Parts: sequence; C-alpha cells; structure tokens
Amino acid sequence: MANFSSRLFFKPVLLAGLSSLLFGCATMSKEECLVADWYTIGLEDGSDGKAASYIGKHRKACADAGVSPDITAYSAGRKAGLKDYCVASRGYQLAMSGDEYHGVCRGPQEQGFLTGFKNGQIVYQAKEVLDMVQSDINSALKLEKKLQKKITKKEAVILADESTSEQRADALERVKELTAELEAVSADIHELEHIYEARLVEYEAKLNKYQVAAY
Repeated sequence: MANFSSRLFFKPVLLAGLSSLLFGCATMSKEECLVADWYTIGLEDGSDGKAASYIGKHRKACADAGVSPDITAYSAGRKAGLKDYCVASRGYQLAMSGDEYHGVCRGPQEQGFLTGFKNGQIVYQAKEVLDMVQSDINSALKLEKKLQKKITKKEAVILADESTSEQRADALERVKELTAELEAVSADIHELEHIYEARLVEYEAKLNKYQVAAY
C-alpha cells in the first residue's frame, strides 16, 4: 500500500501575547466576582465535571477585586451539579468527545458514569479507525489525481511537434513509470474502500449497541 524584523516590534507583540496568556483565561471578570453567587457557580462547575480544585482558579481571578470565594456555598453547589454530571449519558458524551475522565464522581453514581464512559470509548475508538481509513482514501485520491496530471503533461510532450526524439523517449519512459505508480495507487484505493465498508459496519454496530446502553 502506498505511503502516503525588528526588536522594537517584537517586544510589544511578545508582551501582548504574555498578557493574553495571563489575563485572557481568567474564569471570572472583576464585575462577576463582585456579584458572585457561589452556590450557582459551584452548581455550574459541578454540572461541567470540574474538579474541586477548580475553585482555585476562581480565587485567583477574584483576588484583584478583593473577593474570596464562599467555599461552603461553592462546594454545596458543586456537589449538586455533580449529580447531573455523574450519569451514564454524560460519561458517554465525555468519551465520545475524546476527553479524559478525571475522577470527579464518587459513590454509586460513579459506576453508572463509568459504564457510559467505557461504552463511549468503544464507539469513539471505532469512529477513529473509520476516520483514519477515510483519511488514507482521501490521500490516495489526491495522489491519484496528481499522477494523472503528470501523465497528461508527459503525453503532451510526446505529441508535441517541437519535441525532440530524445524528449519523446524520456517522456514515454516517464509515462510508463507514472502509469505503474497510478495502477498501484488505484489498487490501494480499491482495497481501502473495501476496508472502509467493513469498518463502517463495525462502527454502526457498536454505535447502535453502546449508544442505547449509555442513555
């Protein structure tokens, strides 16, 4: 199968980039910190599966506003939010998005979440295989088209009145080489298409089986 300038300008740009990194990713603005409902914030973070340590980012974001998070209210909200997060369907969605599970669920709910997560991983991996085969097909098709264009150009040299006999001979030899490459790539495409069909059947079977089990 075929294998497929100046320092004066740079400094402010660099500083701007650093500033973006330092302040652009703050979890809350100063205004939001001043009117924060920490139970609701915790609820939202819990529903998103944020770790307990995530409150540290809120604390840092609100430091300049002189606001400290209400840990009790935040923790209670986060705990309530985790009840919505720690279910099989969310586990399935997490795995299907290609994300990792960071162990935020506890107790009996974790088992259901993990069941959904494992089911999602099975389907996600099958989809990844399918996408890889499709990517190989796309690459092979591009190569096929490229080879066809090269052959057409060489054939034009052979037919051109102004071409010398030596140029025609060289072009003819090159056409033979390119044609052999083209035939090999075409065979690869044919094989890959059969592989894709088989992997598609596998993916759909797993999707039907495990998607229903997760919801």
